[in-house]
Amino acid sequence: MGESVDQEDILIYPEPEQASSRVLHAHELLGRSHGDRAICTVPFARPDGRAFGALTLERSAAEFFDQETVDVCDSLAALAGPILREQRRNDRFLALKAWDSLKTQVQKLVGPRHAVYKSVVLGILVLVVLFTFATGRCRVTAKTAL
Repeated sequence: MGESVDQEDILIYPEPEQASSRVLHAHELLGRSHGDRAICTVPFARPDGRAFGALTLERSAAEFFDQETVDVCDSLAALAGPILREQRRNDRFLALKAWDSLKTQVQKLVGPRHAVYKSVVLGILVLVVLFTFATGRCRVTAKTAL
């Protein structure tokens, strides 16, 4: 899986004839240690295209991975990857989630977009400063009788 994530590409062992040469040392070791197996590893991709995990499938060497099977595995990884990534993000400590949320809000505040958000925060900040430091007198006049 590490080979596939590092190369950010689908790796098949034994490698088909039309494929370019890729690093398959771990795939070769895994295939031989499990008794002459065919292996296909498909990386999970983030929205920015970088790989963050992988799906590894094995079968007997007689049943090699053809292009149609590899395409199905790639589609499966494209569907399962975002779900697994979201599950991983939601399974963290509450403090880490709060920290990430704070970072997101600060990025919105200082980033190039989100003008309405910035205006609202600035308005709230002005009101807080105004009510904290503003002083004044209030005089009420009225007719009274004792």
